[in-house]
Amino acid sequence: MVSATLELVGFFLGVLGLLGSIVATVLPFWEVSVNIGAKMMTMTTTGGSTKGLWMQCVHKLTGAFHCETYNSILMLSSDHQVSRVLMVVSLVLSMLGLVIVVLGMQSTICLQGPVELKKRVTGVGGCILIIAGLMTLVPVSCTANKVIQTFYNLDMLPAPKFELGHCIYLGMVSALFSILGGSVLALSFYQGQWCGRHRGSYPYTVDGADVAVVQNPNVLQMGSIGDSRIYRGIQVKPIRAGYDFTGYV
Repeated sequence: MVSATLELVGFFLGVLGLLGSIVATVLPFWEVSVNIGAKMMTMTTTGGSTKGLWMQCVHKLTGAFHCETYNSILMLSSDHQVSRVLMVVSLVLSMLGLVIVVLGMQSTICLQGPVELKKRVTGVGGCILIIAGLMTLVPVSCTANKVIQTFYNLDMLPAPKFELGHCIYLGMVSALFSILGGSVLALSFYQGQWCGRHRGSYPYTVDGADVAVVQNPNVLQMGSIGDSRIYRGIQVKPIRAGYDFTGYV
């Protein structure tokens, strides 16, 4: 069973994943330019440029930092446009999943109802967080693959080239946080289903097999040693000689 502590851990992992995805989506550090000399490569701290999903920035030699948004969406590549859509949808799903998780957590009183219902609600929120994490991982991984392939493409001119920026690494870590937190919370969904199937019964072993016996206070259980009988279609546990007034059948 997923305890309240594990639910809090999964929730905070989801929050960290959401915050990291927001930063990675907004900041223009997906690609960072580098200067490649004849025998060595050095990072450009001045005079370089960075690219993001929404804007491109230039570091001037004077130390100024100038950013400019992309003028037209249609001028962007299809990969760039898809990355934008996936990141925005991921942020929306992460926020939706966290709200649903808060409603179903054991430490909250937002949703009144059976314990099984709260567990299933928490599990649904965890599944949404997993989907959001996967949607974040797709554009980050595709962009990283494109940058690496372009960097090692010998047909291109020696400079300028771009390498992986900080937002790529931040996006990967945020996606893993969302997936891990959602996986922890998703365990509540399966636990809630298990509790719903076995509610109102208790198991015991007869001849090596587990049998579910339902409580019925209106039936008197009788039997002898080694005797196994069936009352109203339910096999009861063999008991010692005598009567059992506990009311379990």
